[in-house]
Amino acid sequence: MVNRPSKPREPNSHEYDFHGMRAVEAERRLKQILDRHGRQSGAVLYIIHGKGTGTLAEIVQKIANQHPRVEHVQRQFVNDGVTRIEMA
Repeated sequence: MVNRPSKPREPNSHEYDFHGMRAVEAERRLKQILDRHGRQSGAVLYIIHGKGTGTLAEIVQKIANQHPRVEHVQRQFVNDGVTRIEMA
């Protein structure tokens, strides 16, 4: 997993690159990320999972929707390869 050092898309935003991860690894890592940012009200996370078969995108959406501190999940934010998550 790579935390991409790029220009923030918006204040309090963070990008995480999940390319090449296996499903189990992506699930574990996303839970860690959501827990870490769960106390940051208004934090915006960009999970870059790529297009591929859609498995990682489905995992990201499922886990994010189950997390109690996630306010909104926007799949296909820029394209099929990015999911945007807003923390409550």
